[in-house]
Amino acid sequence: RKNALAFSRPIVKEPNLSVFIPQIVEAFDRPKIVFVVREPASNVKSILDRLKLDPRRLPKSGGWVPPNRTWAEMVGHAKGGDWDPVESLTRQWVQVNRHAVQHLEDLMLIRYEDFLSDKVGTVERAVAALGMDRVHDIASMVDHQFQPAGNRARKIADVFSETQMDMINQMTADVRCELGY
Repeated sequence: RKNALAFSRPIVKEPNLSVFIPQIVEAFDRPKIVFVVREPASNVKSILDRLKLDPRRLPKSGGWVPPNRTWAEMVGHAKGGDWDPVESLTRQWVQVNRHAVQHLEDLMLIRYEDFLSDKVGTVERAVAALGMDRVHDIASMVDHQFQPAGNRARKIADVFSETQMDMINQMTADVRCELGY
């Protein structure tokens, strides 16, 4: 009831539902799911950029004020004491994407990097996978920024230490492989 309007629409866009892929697949008869995945280090970097956090120079636990409780929990800040947003975000990437890997036959997987190289074609394939008709030409709208952009000038190697990159790569290795990264 709380989200009746959102769930009454033909498409529900809600990233937080990603952790519920197994339950969605079980509850609905052949649900149509489009799942967008991004390379883990790039995904973590983008979130840190959005939150204006530099993983090489993290403030002490009380020195950063998260925009809201959800962001605090995502980066491991809500627990107090020492916190490591890189590890917290990497763990979440693994958790969410492991659900997708376990249900690849139940969803249409879109790699974010593939979307960037062919935005119109990717959206048209997703529309077709959802069993919907293409109604409008979206070519003029695909470069509209819906969320704050990450800092593209900062490269991954400038953001993460070698130790942090090793941790990201080790924690995500099996899931990354399954997703073609």
